[in-house]
Amino acid sequence: MKRNRWSSDDDDSEEEVPRRSRKDLKDVHQPLEVEASSSAASASALPPSPQRTVVRKGRPSCRGVDNYARIGKIDEGTYGVVSKARDKVTGDIVALKQIKMAADICKEGFPVTALRETNILLALQHPNIIRMREMVVGSTPDKVYMVMDYSDNDLKRVFEKQAATKHPFLSSEIKTLLQQLLKAIDHMHGKWYIHRDLKSSNLLYDQGVLKVCDFGMARKYGSPIRSYTHLVVTLWYRTT
Repeated sequence: MKRNRWSSDDDDSEEEVPRRSRKDLKDVHQPLEVEASSSAASASALPPSPQRTVVRKGRPSCRGVDNYARIGKIDEGTYGVVSKARDKVTGDIVALKQIKMAADICKEGFPVTALRETNILLALQHPNIIRMREMVVGSTPDKVYMVMDYSDNDLKRVFEKQAATKHPFLSSEIKTLLQQLLKAIDHMHGKWYIHRDLKSSNLLYDQGVLKVCDFGMARKYGSPIRSYTHLVVTLWYRTT
C-alpha cells in the first residue's frame, strides 16, 4: 500500500478492502428482488377486491287501470274516450280518459297530441282548469289512461236544461261564471298557452264552479308569435 504524509502507523494494520465487481453488486441486491417477487406472488394470491356496484334508481312506474272501477261512458272525442270511474282505494269519482292509439303503436309511438295535452295539464294548475291526477296503464301498451277530476255537467248541457225549463242563469251567476272563465284564460296566457277550442261543451260546471277542459288542441306560443292553422275550433264557434 502506498503511503503519504497523512497516513498514520495504524493504517498499516488495516487490510485493503477489495473492489466489488458488478456481479458482486448484483448478488447483493438479489435478496431484494426475491423479496419483491415474493410480495407480488402473495398479492396475487389474495382474493380480488369486490367491484363497486352502482345502483340507479328508476322512475316510479304508473299504476294500473284496475285500481279504478268504471261506472259508465261519458263522451267520446277525436283523441279519446272518457268514462266515469271510481277509485277503489279512496272512493273518489274521477274521469277516466283512454287515449286513442295508432294501430301499430310500435311504429307510431305515443300520440303527440296526448303527450302535448298531458304536459299542458301538468303545467297549468288553477282552480278553474281541470286537474289531471295521474296516468294509468292497462294490460297492453296501447291502453293508456288519463285520470282527471270529474264533473257532472258542462255548460252546454246546463244551457239545454235551462232552455227546456225556462230558468236561465241570473245576471249575477253569469258574471261569476264569466269571471272564472277569464281567470282561467289569464292563467293560461300567463303561462304562454292558448286553448284554441273554447266552447260550452269544454267548460265543466259543478255547483257554481267552472273549469276549462279538453286541451287537445292547445298550443304553447312565444314571441314572436308564429302562424298556426285557422281550422282548429269547432265550426259554430269560429270567428272571422
